[in-house]
Amino acid sequence: MNTLDCEDNQGSTTVKKKDRKNWGFSMTSSILYKIATEAYERCRKLEVSPRAHINSKDPYIAVVFGAISFEGFLNDAIAAVEYAVLARGAADIPFTPMNLFGVLGDNFLEQKRCVKDKVDLLHILCTGEPANWGSKPYQQWELLRELRNMLVHMKPEGYIQFKYDEPGKEEINYPKIIEKLKPAGILVNPLGRVSSWNWQIETTATAKWACDVAREMVEETHRISADEFGGHLDGLSDWFKPVSG
Repeated sequence: MNTLDCEDNQGSTTVKKKDRKNWGFSMTSSILYKIATEAYERCRKLEVSPRAHINSKDPYIAVVFGAISFEGFLNDAIAAVEYAVLARGAADIPFTPMNLFGVLGDNFLEQKRCVKDKVDLLHILCTGEPANWGSKPYQQWELLRELRNMLVHMKPEGYIQFKYDEPGKEEINYPKIIEKLKPAGILVNPLGRVSSWNWQIETTATAKWACDVAREMVEETHRISADEFGGHLDGLSDWFKPVSG
């Protein structure tokens, strides 16, 4: 059930608030980000070159939890904004970007809309335009999201064609994500041997990159919304501190 309702208010400058006896939300994004950063710190303590292959699965943890920590931040932000609106106690809520983010964001949560839709909603409300997904940090976020999805929903991708008449001349076709990640400078270097595609992301650099991308997305979201939302997201964004190294 929505706590705020935009229906039947066409032409009005206010939105009717629904009655809700109980309200609660948990700020989980900070926990998710902490799991990601702790995984990176374990990688860093191995004291190897950032792009050396490491005998650790912590880069996977950093990627998965770094990605979902930003999604958690958006969901926490919707809940925090909606709570701030409801706490005012007024029956009619003015149509402002922050109030609308609470209204429409709550609808987006119920509809299970994707992260991209929620980010675009916030951008449109605060700037009048959707996010530029071809620029940093949005482009890096799309890579992190794609990598996370490939790990969570892993299936055989790419192939290695062995040429028995020409030893050492194997033909390797990795999934497209590997080529996309090369400019980020996080893959195993030197590669050293024929490997599965995911072996190449088992580096300290991958873990740090995942944490950095999540933090940069939080910082950008906070920057975009600061004028319209005041300090309502300060407490959430403060948890996303830069990692060392």
